[in-house]
Amino acid sequence: MKVISFLLIIIISNPCFSKDLTVCLADRIVKSIPYYGKSFVNGAELAISTFTQKDRVKLKTYFYDWEPLDAIKAFKAMQDDSCSVIVGFSYLTDAMLVDRRNVSLKIFSPFAGFYGTPKLSNNFFTFKPPLEKFSESIIKLSLRIGKKRPYIVFVEENRNSSLEYLKAYKNSLRSRHIKFKVFHILEGSNKIESVLADNSSVLSKSNIILLSGVVTSSKIINSLSDKENIFFGTENFGSSTAKSIFNRINNKKEKIYFARNLDYIDKTNHKLSSFRTLYKSKYNTDPTVLSAYTFDAVSASLEAYKLNPLEKLDFSNPSYNGITGIAFKNNTYSRSHLSL
Repeated sequence: MKVISFLLIIIISNPCFSKDLTVCLADRIVKSIPYYGKSFVNGAELAISTFTQKDRVKLKTYFYDWEPLDAIKAFKAMQDDSCSVIVGFSYLTDAMLVDRRNVSLKIFSPFAGFYGTPKLSNNFFTFKPPLEKFSESIIKLSLRIGKKRPYIVFVEENRNSSLEYLKAYKNSLRSRHIKFKVFHILEGSNKIESVLADNSSVLSKSNIILLSGVVTSSKIINSLSDKENIFFGTENFGSSTAKSIFNRINNKKEKIYFARNLDYIDKTNHKLSSFRTLYKSKYNTDPTVLSAYTFDAVSASLEAYKLNPLEKLDFSNPSYNGITGIAFKNNTYSRSHLSL
């Protein structure tokens, strides 16, 4: 028995016997927004650079377009290329499609958000906190700063993530017996302004919840400027270091609040502050939320690989506490933090 144990130690510690770890990045947002694509890769490279056996780690990218089947094609290519772990598939529809076809690959999704318990396999890890945490945080905030105002909700009905958010917000409002009105709009529609004009009488001095992306949300805010509204939104309003909604609105004095998963500005979070310093020194730019999530996903994978480089990645044993708040401990996975 001692001889067998000794031989196992030699095999595991000897790189000649170890399998290479292939980290695969896949997403569609990075193809349309190159800055995010670069930060995606940078986060993975930074994690690998700190690993003692980095020569055993390969990094591959599979960025795809917006067509419905492109995510499946990318996933098939990653299976054929023997990927060890996948980071990506941020869009909810992509995540659901891929997970149904996944048998054993570990997948980390930075942004796929769910209301309630995700109907996903044990191989799928999503970073984003449950959407009810977002809605609860925003509604509590709105009750503090916008008391006795009517509630208006705008939702992009052709965006799955917005519909998931709507479930969470409806529950948060109804549980408090708060009345609200919902406007359903289409992403990219040129009729948004006319809808707002037709309902201008009810769209003033309200708490307006925008379950929409940056482009649509900024159109709504600009159209309702100077009507004394307070706006609340999702984390789509911007990253922790670049508030993209701010660049699109005309009146910079509008009151806009939104939740986000991470906050690099929070100086009390030493792990994130250290990561930001390290990232900026290497790439001469601030990290995005995506780069931090990718760093954590790859770092957790490296910990699992270090424990057993001979088999497929197993996250039941490694103990990992990430910079974003994710954690693996005692075969339990915890999701990321939330800040306003």
